Amino acid sequence: MYRAKPYDAAAYVQANIEYDFLTIRLGGRFDYGVARGTSFTNPLDPANGTTAREVCEGATVNGKSMLNAQGQPYTTVGCFASATNPLTKRPILLDSATKIAQGDDFSAARARTAFSPRIGINFPLTEKSQLFFNAGRYTKTPNYADVYRNTGVGTIAGLTGNGDKYCAATSVKPGTTECAPDIKSTNPTYVGNVNLLLEEAKSYEVGYSTSLGAQDNYGLQVAIYNRSETGLTGIRNSRATNDIGSTYDGSAPSYRVVVNGDFLTARGMEISLDRRLSNRWSYGVNYGLARSTTNSQAPDRADEIQRSEANRAQLIETVTDGDISQTFNAQVGFRVQNDIPKLAMNAGRLLRNTSLSMTYSMRTGAPYTPVRATSLATIGTTTSAADVNSGRMPVTMDVSASIDKRFSLRNVSYSAFFRVSNLLDRKNCIQVFQNTGNCDSGLRDFQNRRVGNTGDVTTSTGYDQPEYIGARRSLFTGITVNF
Repeated sequence: MYRAKPYDAAAYVQANIEYDFLTIRLGGRFDYGVARGTSFTNPLDPANGTTAREVCEGATVNGKSMLNAQGQPYTTVGCFASATNPLTKRPILLDSATKIAQGDDFSAARARTAFSPRIGINFPLTEKSQLFFNAGRYTKTPNYADVYRNTGVGTIAGLTGNGDKYCAATSVKPGTTECAPDIKSTNPTYVGNVNLLLEEAKSYEVGYSTSLGAQDNYGLQVAIYNRSETGLTGIRNSRATNDIGSTYDGSAPSYRVVVNGDFLTARGMEISLDRRLSNRWSYGVNYGLARSTTNSQAPDRADEIQRSEANRAQLIETVTDGDISQTFNAQVGFRVQNDIPKLAMNAGRLLRNTSLSMTYSMRTGAPYTPVRATSLATIGTTTSAADVNSGRMPVTMDVSASIDKRFSLRNVSYSAFFRVSNLLDRKNCIQVFQNTGNCDSGLRDFQNRRVGNTGDVTTSTGYDQPEYIGARRSLFTGITVNF
């Protein structure tokens, strides 16, 4: 739980420079933001390198140290041998050493700033063709759910006006009444980090476009691209710490925390050919080939993998959840405006201001993580899961059609339409049973949030899961009125 009021601001400028032989677009964006909260100075080490042990042995923290009347450290033995504090039931000197050690454990969120330059270049080759190049740096504000999760930011110890108790009065950040980060109950979830930086991406694209045909009715474009994302929010395990003061979670705190440690790479190519509307007909085809890989999934998904898919930390490069390796789209259209076609019995008049279109799309299936299991009880164990995202769902295909008709009555114009999606009523799997790789039958993993279940295995079966299948044939119709 947390309560925070972060803020973000950005400004963007762009200039166009045109020459007879070249067009250049220059741009830049400046980002500034602050999460506004305090959290662990070192997210991987709650003690920030100084525990009660070091203080008892004479270490100085923020100008404070523990020395006896002779100017000597109390030593670890002395801290444990001191009188017991009746409030905490712990040695008084150990409590004092713990508070001193906490002095450098927390710090306020630092401002996130970034300048992101962009450039685009168009270089004409002929009157009908050109080369183009685009490159830029882009940034993304980290998900605030990851920034604040379990940090206690903005929550006050003790009872609220509604009687809700956030944390004990002793479980606070030094010098405040704000709750300290919750690292005791984070398994299998994780702790946020208010000092997360902006996630960064560098993108490059180069391509060629041209017009074809005697009347330039055809357009061809080919482009290749590469995108590299770094500093993505990812989960890491805390470092081992021997904390004799048991400051946050016993003498050996262990938790998982988000840091800027992940990366993603996407590259691919696209080619498209379009025939512009001519003689009432138009059509186009598009093909894309792509591959995207990452060393880990987004924090919530990575947490899910460790929790329900063999309790493994990934941290190896695999394809992303959204990696669609191939796509193909085709479209054909027919439009009649006032140029009425000549048909028998003057039937062409019925087609005035009418347009018809049909589209076909195909895409390869998304990745999923197979399991080798023969019963529901074995799903999620260390022996059943294959490599993360090593399987592929079936190919999805869709055929859609639409017809639009415009007409007017007494100075009022109308437009009526009728559309059909998934015309062939194909069963497209958008999610699969992990042990079979299809959406018809198999064993369902009830621990996994992404299947949309509530976790109550007594009210579900392993078959007939409607959310596993995409929308079947759907019909839409309507009319719009313009005055």
